[in-house]
Amino acid sequence: MSEEQHQEAVLDVRSSFETALAETEKDFQAAFSFHRPYPEAPNPALTLSDLGVVGLPLSTRDADAIKSRSVQAPFGMGERTMVDTAVRDTWEIDAKQVSFSNPTWDAWLSGVVEEVCRTLGVNFAASRPRAELYKLLLYETGSHFLPHVDTEKTDGMFATIIIVLPSLFTGGAAHLTFGDLSTVYDCAPKSLLETSVMAWYTDVTHEIKPITCGYRLALSYNMLHTTTSLRPALQSQNSVAEKLQRVLLAWRGDTSGRAPQKLLFLLDHKYSEANLSAAALKGADAQRVAVLDALAKTHGFRLGLANAHCHLSGPANDCGGGGGGWDDSADEDDLDFVEVYEREMTIEHFVGLDGALIAEALEYDEGETIPADLTQSVEEDGHDEQEYEGYMGNGAGTLERWYRRTVLVLWPARNNYAVLYTPEAGFARALEDLHEDNTPAAERELVAFVLANRARGPGAAAAAVCMSALHAGDAKLWQRAVAMCAAEGAGVKVVEDEVWREAGERWGWDAVRPSLELMLAHDRGNQARLDFLRALREKAPWAPIAMDAGAVAALHAQLLPWAAAQVPVVLGSLRTLAPGESLALLRAAHENGGMACLKDVVLPQVVALASEDTLRHFATQLFASDLFAESPEKSAAVSSLLSAAIAKTVFFKPAPAQPAYYNSWRYPPQPQAPATDYTVVAKSCIQTCVVLGCAELVGAVLARVGDTATLNARRAQECARTLMLPVVAACAERMRVAPQSVPQDAFVMLKEKAVTLYFDGFAANAAGVTRADVAALVGATLADGDATVFVTTVVPRLEAMKWSEASLRALIDELHAQRARFVFPQSYTGRTFDAVFAGLVQRFIALSTPPTSASIVGTLDWLRTLGAPFWPQALARYVDPPGASAQYARTVLVLLGPALRHWGARHGLVRELGPALAALVRAWLRLVLGRAPPPNAALAGQLAALNRWTCTCVHCADARKFLTKGTERAKSMYRIGAPARKHVEGFLAAHARGLATCALVRSTPQGLTITRSDALQQLLVWRTEHANGKALLKSIAPDDAELRRVLGAAYPEIVATLNGSANPPPPAAAGPGTSSAHRPALPPAPTAQAVAPVPVPSAPAQSAAAAPSLASLPQNYQLPPGFLGQAGSAALLPQLQLPASVVNALVRRRDAEPFPAASSAPVGAAASEPAAGGEPPAKKRKYFPADPDDIIDLT
Repeated sequence: MSEEQHQEAVLDVRSSFETALAETEKDFQAAFSFHRPYPEAPNPALTLSDLGVVGLPLSTRDADAIKSRSVQAPFGMGERTMVDTAVRDTWEIDAKQVSFSNPTWDAWLSGVVEEVCRTLGVNFAASRPRAELYKLLLYETGSHFLPHVDTEKTDGMFATIIIVLPSLFTGGAAHLTFGDLSTVYDCAPKSLLETSVMAWYTDVTHEIKPITCGYRLALSYNMLHTTTSLRPALQSQNSVAEKLQRVLLAWRGDTSGRAPQKLLFLLDHKYSEANLSAAALKGADAQRVAVLDALAKTHGFRLGLANAHCHLSGPANDCGGGGGGWDDSADEDDLDFVEVYEREMTIEHFVGLDGALIAEALEYDEGETIPADLTQSVEEDGHDEQEYEGYMGNGAGTLERWYRRTVLVLWPARNNYAVLYTPEAGFARALEDLHEDNTPAAERELVAFVLANRARGPGAAAAAVCMSALHAGDAKLWQRAVAMCAAEGAGVKVVEDEVWREAGERWGWDAVRPSLELMLAHDRGNQARLDFLRALREKAPWAPIAMDAGAVAALHAQLLPWAAAQVPVVLGSLRTLAPGESLALLRAAHENGGMACLKDVVLPQVVALASEDTLRHFATQLFASDLFAESPEKSAAVSSLLSAAIAKTVFFKPAPAQPAYYNSWRYPPQPQAPATDYTVVAKSCIQTCVVLGCAELVGAVLARVGDTATLNARRAQECARTLMLPVVAACAERMRVAPQSVPQDAFVMLKEKAVTLYFDGFAANAAGVTRADVAALVGATLADGDATVFVTTVVPRLEAMKWSEASLRALIDELHAQRARFVFPQSYTGRTFDAVFAGLVQRFIALSTPPTSASIVGTLDWLRTLGAPFWPQALARYVDPPGASAQYARTVLVLLGPALRHWGARHGLVRELGPALAALVRAWLRLVLGRAPPPNAALAGQLAALNRWTCTCVHCADARKFLTKGTERAKSMYRIGAPARKHVEGFLAAHARGLATCALVRSTPQGLTITRSDALQQLLVWRTEHANGKALLKSIAPDDAELRRVLGAAYPEIVATLNGSANPPPPAAAGPGTSSAHRPALPPAPTAQAVAPVPVPSAPAQSAAAAPSLASLPQNYQLPPGFLGQAGSAALLPQLQLPASVVNALVRRRDAEPFPAASSAPVGAAASEPAAGGEPPAKKRKYFPADPDDIIDLT
């Protein structure tokens, strides 16, 4: 098949090459030879029967001794064995005379045999091969062995192992050939200190090249097959070579440009950078490289090796332990990625087959790898290194892993420079190599490569190629290099002066001039071109480089008029101006026609090409320049530059919308470019116009600032807020110093538009107004120092807006901070600032709803800073706001009482807080406590029956406690079991009939739900809130005397309401701006029992003379039968004529006595009631001590 047919048959080089390698995979499992150095090999303690131990490394003395006891090694030819030193010149000693005194030698040799078998593809378990020592061989200078094939010296022999012992020599390389494959093993470089092993099949042709110096001592072993299985043998690899050859020929002949530049093939094994070379390859890797190396040399390809490094990073699947999470004590190798956020593959340490470094890194394309997904294949082999920062408390830490594998690099010779010099550092090496001694063909190829890649460094490329051209005397190459590199932007700096000067000396002015003109034409700067031409004109002739001084002077004389003629050409072909080029252009215009050149040639281009900043800079330089005298033309030129700058300036551009990102580590928020401060831009333009004597252009700036034709309503309002109002304030400040510096009509027009748009924005987003917004509005409105417009025009619109609490507070804060600026003319008779300010504060008070006691205190502190006594108005609203709920009273008012007490003490306002504290307590009584329950004799009797509930088991105690304390309406006793449920139900039926109902909870085990009656629930809730009320009063004042002083006239009413002898006070009258319709209706009065008056904390006790004490009563004093306490028997209290404290003590003493156990009536039967006015029937009872927590104290 011809090469053209090969090219047509194979189109996809990578896929075809991968297929060919896959089809021959089995053929690569067995190499025909083996070679490896063993620096760690033991000294065998080589012993000869008639000589003794031989020292290693081999000395000349021992070598001569060995030679004296050796015979000339023969070789086989047909059936004969011959000695001919022209064919084989070697000395040998029979194995019978050789032994090893080091016992570790045999163990090491066994390992070598196994490794050789793996490489040669021998099934070690099936063949059980062993190495049998055959000869000790000594090679001296000149010793050699011509190409030959080993004969089978004994049955079962299939391979030969040669162990080269440490000895100093050079030469003696082994050349091996099998079919189309060949390789060379050279053991000489490290032979003095290393043991090397070579092995090959018996049918491999091999040759030992002559020893050029020293002695080579080697042990020859026969590899023997010892089982009945088939003897190992090597198959021909001609089919492998043929398949790969077809692909290589098609690749080499490709002219379509679709073929890859190179291929990277992943090897089976990984190799360290320290020994990365063809000699270090193992098994199938070594075989592949051997085959491909032979084909590459034949068909014009190159081979190299490199290491693939893959780095992965992302969060680990570590949840911090517990619940299936990661445990710090576990093995970190068990971790895995939740998600890989970063994956990077690099090819590093690119070397030739000899191990010589080509480049530290090799760039590649995804279409150049085998397999196609190189990264995935590298990761599948397991990581080589891992770092994990550990669990971070609120999430998994970052896990990083590194993977390393080795790749074979294959490329056509025509791509040699592209592959070798592709990285950035490679291009620098290519430039260096141009200065080496290369063959003409190699130099041409390298020059072509450098010029093709000149964009990497046009100046460096031009310098290198031009020097090469100078050395070669090639003027056309010099001109081509300058032309190509100058076009890449290098311009006049493409070559140093010495380079073109030497070229001019060698080849004359006519050879150099076109290149200099190209350098000027391609340069992208203005000042660089002018400076280049000025340097040519001003510098004296240079010192000769290649000619004499006269020739240099003649060349310089031709150069001067050309340089002078090029200046007008440069001025007529300006590039985009940079700010630093102004002076160079002004000087060049001055020298080439003065103001006429500037006005007619330079300025039109500057106006068209320069940015607004550059135009302002150019105008400033022209204004200050002494090159041009002051004249109307100069002023007009400055004005025209400023006008063009104003026209090009962007005074306002809405900020771009922020992109939305997922809340994920993979999509972190992207950094945004800093926003332009357009106020600074406008102020700078105004300043420049004034300083450069063009104050009339300030009006043009203000017109541009106020131009909103291209903006929608929202953007126009934003422009007014962020640009127009600050510019108006700045202009007003400037006008106070220099009234003529700003046109009055333009200023008034901008001010009116700014205020109008700003108010539109206020109205659309009143809730988002900030102090900065208010400051801008005040500054613009009061720019002329008269507050009349603000009060008469602005304030009505402010009062009509729908404010939020925060925005209204920002307005008040800023007005308070700037109140000194509100000055009115003497003729003004309208609303004062104080009246306007007070109205805004009162509106804030009506609007504000502080959610906590702390925020209320903070608001009071703020109001006190405003000067007028606004805080009492606010406090009156906060302690009893319209629409207040019981929840507000429980969560805010309860905490506000003590907070106000501390606040008043801090500011010396305790007495002033009295009305507010009284209003606070009234509101709590109305919203939380409510009316006291009326007397309920039936409920009293039902509660008394609880005293006969005698069981003390945990479930009965729990149920009894629920019926006497707390505010929960129902209680569920889950999974107590059917016996316990029935037990509790029995006691409920016997002693709590009417107080509660019970229901079965259908669960396993069963449960029980107890629900209080309405009357009991109301009583217990009222009792709980009654205790909370006493606590509230104590938090306001520590004792009764202080409480009386704080509450003043409201004290009797509040105490009576708390004790249940009076109804809660009605809500306070609705204040201004509020309606009673928004106040909640009073809750319905509870139907629980009434409670007799209870003293408030530390209430004055009755005197001992007026009321008896418990100690003054007889020891056997008994309360009337059926008396349940103050709450249950209020009607009996007048009959006792005892203080409430004594009554309470008597009730506690009575109830602490043992009480009868439950009757033996069936569950659900009614408990026997005591006879009216008498004692219960006498029965045998079992007494139990009563739990004080289960006794209901109704006092």
